[in-house]
Amino acid sequence: IVVLNKPTVTATATSNGIICAGLPITLNGGGANTYTWNGGITNGVAFNPTTGGSYVVTGTGANGCTNTTSIAITVNPKPQIGVIVAPFDTICQGQSVTISGTGGSNYTISGGVTNGVAFAPTATNSYTITGTGANGCTNTYVATIAVLPNNVLSFNITSNPSVILVGVPNVITANIPANITNYTLQWFRANVLVATNMYPNNTYSYTPSNINDNVYAVLIGGTCSTPNQVTSNKLNVSFAEGISEMEIPNNFQIYPNPTQSNISINGLQVKDAIVITDAIGKIIYTSNITNTNTLNINLNNFANGIYLASFNRDGKKWFVKIVKE
Repeated sequence: IVVLNKPTVTATATSNGIICAGLPITLNGGGANTYTWNGGITNGVAFNPTTGGSYVVTGTGANGCTNTTSIAITVNPKPQIGVIVAPFDTICQGQSVTISGTGGSNYTISGGVTNGVAFAPTATNSYTITGTGANGCTNTYVATIAVLPNNVLSFNITSNPSVILVGVPNVITANIPANITNYTLQWFRANVLVATNMYPNNTYSYTPSNINDNVYAVLIGGTCSTPNQVTSNKLNVSFAEGISEMEIPNNFQIYPNPTQSNISINGLQVKDAIVITDAIGKIIYTSNITNTNTLNINLNNFANGIYLASFNRDGKKWFVKIVKE
């Protein structure tokens, strides 16, 4: 009877059997001629284990005898790296920003940026934050900082038709440079806010009701605008051909003014016409005069505020402001 000796099988692992998740490890058997590992592992060939555990190797010696041994490997988790960008990840040219990593013990950032130290990027760029955990494993996070150009606010308004006439519809256009976006556009008639546009709307349509119904706009810039807002040129209103403005007639009276209820008007002539508009040009009262008696107008249903009374006599006009209290 011949008794053959079993081989003394050994097992070793690269990195001392300790790796970070996602990295390869190689197992090697020793003390025999050939080796078979459980779990489909090939001796001496790297693989990527997802979890730690024990691996068994069977070694076969030259005499055909076999023996086994095992080795434990540890797979450490990668840190979950995040980032805090302050104050925002979208900034204006010339502003500073701070990138601070989270989820690790120490950090390196691409582009020469120091973790937690403010810097002023000159253009939009992506930065890779590499964080190392307490177990020595690393992970990365990519943060993008958008750098927007600074826009100098400037604009003007124009009218179509180019001459604004009382009673004629007009379209007013705000001529805003294409690089100015995300704006708010406020329209004023007779110094009263009457409409608000949001980007990209830039027109306002109106029909002036009187000579004082001028129009202008205020442009409020979006991100990275300087100054924050600007006021346009003012477009004034003219009379159509054949209509002109006149001085208030000497015998004309309107009282009481201010008033809390009624007003009385003296000095009107037959065929005179009166139109009263509110602060935004809306017509709220009209009358054609048929006698020279005192004209009494009840303002009880009028809201408190300023109104404009327009009087037309033989193609000429005069205007009086009425205050309702």
